[in-house]
Amino acid sequence: RRILAAQICVFNRLVDPCSENELSSWVETVAADELFGDRFSLYGRDVYYRAGDDLLRCSTELGKHLRAREESLFSLGNTILLYDLTNSYFEGNCLENPKAKRSANSKEKRTDCPQLSVGLVLNAEGFPIVHKVFAGNTNDSKTILEIVAALQNEARDAGRPTVVLDGGIATNANLTVLLENNYDYIVNGKRTTRKNFAEDFQQKNAFRAVQGRDDKKPVFVKRLWNGHEAVLLCRSDDRKAKEDAMVSKTEERYLEALRKLAERIAKRDGKLHLDDNGGRVTVDRCIGKIASRYTRASKFYSVDYDAESRQLCWMRDEEKYQEDANLHGCYHLRTSRRDLSDDEIWLIYIMLTRVETAFHLLKGELGLRPVYHWKEERCDAHVWITILAYHLLRWIEYSLKMAGMD
Repeated sequence: RRILAAQICVFNRLVDPCSENELSSWVETVAADELFGDRFSLYGRDVYYRAGDDLLRCSTELGKHLRAREESLFSLGNTILLYDLTNSYFEGNCLENPKAKRSANSKEKRTDCPQLSVGLVLNAEGFPIVHKVFAGNTNDSKTILEIVAALQNEARDAGRPTVVLDGGIATNANLTVLLENNYDYIVNGKRTTRKNFAEDFQQKNAFRAVQGRDDKKPVFVKRLWNGHEAVLLCRSDDRKAKEDAMVSKTEERYLEALRKLAERIAKRDGKLHLDDNGGRVTVDRCIGKIASRYTRASKFYSVDYDAESRQLCWMRDEEKYQEDANLHGCYHLRTSRRDLSDDEIWLIYIMLTRVETAFHLLKGELGLRPVYHWKEERCDAHVWITILAYHLLRWIEYSLKMAGMD
């Protein structure tokens, strides 16, 4: 009965996610009795909560079994590992759960709710290798030690795997940890450091197109060397168009916010305390809040408030603005692998989008978001059941792909 209840929990998460509280009602709407050969109407809702506890207790063994089956069925390897993090938010305050923390950097844009973070490692074909649940306010770059430990404990493979990371995780200290633990890496460089290669990006004739993208807009690459690292400079017209649009939209909103503040000053808004030294302190605070909300645009502007005349004015630094615009569509990748070609580096890094796809499925179709549980172990079980459902979903998708039906 406990095994059947556990199966129901996972299958429900795969086909029609609902809470454990609703599972006993859900099984009455499907042919569960006929499919599993038991009378689920006799089950109470508590059996599904306990099934989640059972699944969590044997998560290590289940994970190893699933990886072994997937490698056997599809001849998979773990030479490429894709790692990223996402968030899920809670319904309720969850004051007794140490992982339920609020964060100003919520990927969910739900700073009004406590949340937890989920780190997920996939192989090159998109099958889960390991996952970890972190407190919602954990900085992404602080998770790499636990992930490396989990990989060594649960996914021991011969050779030297390559870990593909997002730039927000890949601090120099984290990259050193990977190298010391016999992992190579491929990571995108931070946006703020691309200006270090501004002159190289302008040498467009030195770039060549990545092969195998006949049906897509071209991406142009050029390799540099920086000590033990290979640095791959990349130019993309498609990304340039997106960056242009993002900056333009942010600039419009930034200027609109400044105009509204100027109107408030002109109307002598009492909340600005203009009679107190012209409202210098309050207005400066408002300017700072607007700048922090629209950082993509505010960095190009100087804003000045004259307390005596009560005039707010702003000016764009055209030279700085143009220098930044010249780098739109430009980015760079860093790797410790010296044996890969330019095309291979770029193609392996692009695999990281498979983690983004996995997060979309986990939080949408598979019901990871939101979390209704209050207890820490129940929240961990909720995440694990969702990962198990994703194993099944990925098995279905990959089987269809191998049959030529993708």
